[in-house]
Amino acid sequence: MHLRLFLGFVVALLAGTLQAQHSPHGIALTPRSHPACAPAVRQDNGGDPSGGSDPSGEIVIYDSLCIVDEGAYDSGYGAWCGGDAIFGFTYDLQGADDIVLHESCTIRSITADYLTFTADVPEYVCINFYRMSVEGRPEERERVHLVTDDFSVSTFDDTVFDLLFGLRVTARIEAMLSPGRWLVSMQGSNSDWGYHVGSMSKPPCGGNADHAPWLRDVSCSLGTRCCYTFCGGYALTEWQPSEEISAACTLSMRVMASDCVPAKGACCFPDASCAELFEGECVEAGGGFHFDAEACDVRCMCQVLERFSARCKPDRRLVVRTRFANNKGDGESILISIEHEEPYRNSDHWVRITGRRAVLRTSGFRGLQTVRLLFPDCGASEAVQCLP
Repeated sequence: MHLRLFLGFVVALLAGTLQAQHSPHGIALTPRSHPACAPAVRQDNGGDPSGGSDPSGEIVIYDSLCIVDEGAYDSGYGAWCGGDAIFGFTYDLQGADDIVLHESCTIRSITADYLTFTADVPEYVCINFYRMSVEGRPEERERVHLVTDDFSVSTFDDTVFDLLFGLRVTARIEAMLSPGRWLVSMQGSNSDWGYHVGSMSKPPCGGNADHAPWLRDVSCSLGTRCCYTFCGGYALTEWQPSEEISAACTLSMRVMASDCVPAKGACCFPDASCAELFEGECVEAGGGFHFDAEACDVRCMCQVLERFSARCKPDRRLVVRTRFANNKGDGESILISIEHEEPYRNSDHWVRITGRRAVLRTSGFRGLQTVRLLFPDCGASEAVQCLP
């Protein structure tokens, strides 16, 4: 069965009413077309029907559980450790969505909503946090990995796909995270299979459907595995945005934290100078605070960006020019991303600033290219048409 999964196909399950779309990077649900009614979440196995209690001192960092509470889910991605009772083979797939921390916090609980085939309570739960790099990708070197059996489960009726069982899993943990953007992944583990459900349209509560969750197979990624089994499944360990596989969506999830304390960040001033200050100090001094930068870096150069342009020459050479109003970034490097028209893949290029300017020259491009100044993220981009 796993060979057929690897090849990628759409197979009808459970009398053809529900379809599970399989690809080398994950498993996505395809919903029925009728409107959904809000499912009722019921307490089971000591679970909290609200999907996570709010003990004294804990605050909500992120909450999109209303996607399930209001029956607004229309998608789901495989995020589980198991599946042998369903597919005849064990898979270790991760699905992750992003949260933003403005302070250093201790994460106390994660709640996530899943659709499963048998509604069996997981044996344990795996949780991973990955800091997002300046390239906008999960950073494997800055990872917090937890395995816990301290969790509770609530059930809900699947009103969208009808033939699966809903589980709301709340895991109690203790993970200290610094300010920044993090990916959060949570997987149950047993012989059943679970899809982390979400909404492809704008959810009725928190979250952003424009930011695609990330997916990958981790059964061959030592140190991050949930199943701790032999290397199998798809053997693709690189994270992929879900929009490259199916569609972007917001996953139904809640993150609770405590002991949040302010941290110093980069304070950028209009002339691109920088100081490491607390947010209050930065605002009082007239600067712009970057909570996700623990130290001063090139992102302050957005204050003095004068020009960002791209041109594709007749010989298909692409030239990207960046100019700043002063030379405070001299010797630093900026990151330029080129999003290629299919079938070419995207490419990132670090370019050194010399004085006030940075120039990227690269070749071999055909068709439409979208060129972005990815770091620092100044919102600068250019669409360039190269010869076919």
